[in-house]
Amino acid sequence: MKKSIKRSLDFLLLLSKSTPKQRHMLLQNADKSQIVTLSEICLNVLAGNVPVNVKKLRRYKNCIRKVACRKVSLKAKKKLLVQQSGGFLPLLIPAVVSALAGMAGRAIGNRI
Repeated sequence: MKKSIKRSLDFLLLLSKSTPKQRHMLLQNADKSQIVTLSEICLNVLAGNVPVNVKKLRRYKNCIRKVACRKVSLKAKKKLLVQQSGGFLPLLIPAVVSALAGMAGRAIGNRI
C-alpha cells in the first residue's frame, strides 16, 4: 500500500467510527489527498491486496470500480463517495486499518 494511505490514517479512523451523517459531512469537506487515499483503497481492494468480504461488496462493484479508475476526475469521485453515505466505505475502511496495523506490527517485529 502506498504512503498516502498511511498518511491519512487519522482520517480513515475518523471515517470508520463516524455516523452516516458525520461521514457525509467528512466526505463533502474532504481534500484532494483524502479522495486520492480513498481511491487508492478501492484500487487495493480490486487488486486483492486487502482481505474483504466479496459478497457484501458485490452490490457496490460499479461504484468501487469508478472510484478506483484513474480516468474519472477527482470531482466525480468525490460526488460518488458523498452520494453513498452508508454504502461500501464502512465495509472497506476497517479492513484497511487492520491491514495497516498488521504491516506496522511486522515492521516493528523485524527491527527487534
